[in-house]
Amino acid sequence: MKVFIMGCHRSGTSLLTGLLKRCGLYVGTNLLMHAKDNPKGHYEEKRFLNLNNALLIQNGGSWHKPPASISYQGMRKPMIEFLGREEWKREFVGWKDPRVCLTFPLWHELIYPEKIKIIYIIRPLEEVAQSLVKRNGFTYRKALELGRYHGRHAHANLHRKGVSHFVTYFKSYFSPRWKLEIEAICNFIGLDLPKNLKPLERFITPELRHFKGVS
Repeated sequence: MKVFIMGCHRSGTSLLTGLLKRCGLYVGTNLLMHAKDNPKGHYEEKRFLNLNNALLIQNGGSWHKPPASISYQGMRKPMIEFLGREEWKREFVGWKDPRVCLTFPLWHELIYPEKIKIIYIIRPLEEVAQSLVKRNGFTYRKALELGRYHGRHAHANLHRKGVSHFVTYFKSYFSPRWKLEIEAICNFIGLDLPKNLKPLERFITPELRHFKGVS
């Protein structure tokens, strides 16, 4: 089974993936380093990230200038090689990269009929836009458009053949119900919730949450 953690940039995908990694989801070891804008880590597998970047570029776009359509453009072979790596033959494997909102149709085509699950995390569009404005210097209008575009494509991915999905909300992880939320996701995937939740609790850092309630 393959798990995709999906959501727009700045919507909490790193937080969610970090929590699921601590619950036993294997996300790889070749991970993108933490950065100033993401001090707890991105939890993005570098090869997966590079493939998604290359797909967008080969189709004439980028993550912030999405292409009108997506096709392999010579990338099918390296994608198959990536999926065939020994490390991805474990029972519970997951990948996170906001770009997969746009590239998922191609990954789905290569993985199906193997079981695929999507965990889709939603953050209010206004908060996503504010965060993109601060990090990337975009206009507020451009940031809103990017958020809407990724959201439309992510939502369409949920209904592809053979895909089951779980929708979760960024704000849930900063409320007393965060344990119930992560337990529900673990049950959906098939993971056992750790008995000791302290490492998960320490990983959630409310002071790193900005633009709360900007709407």
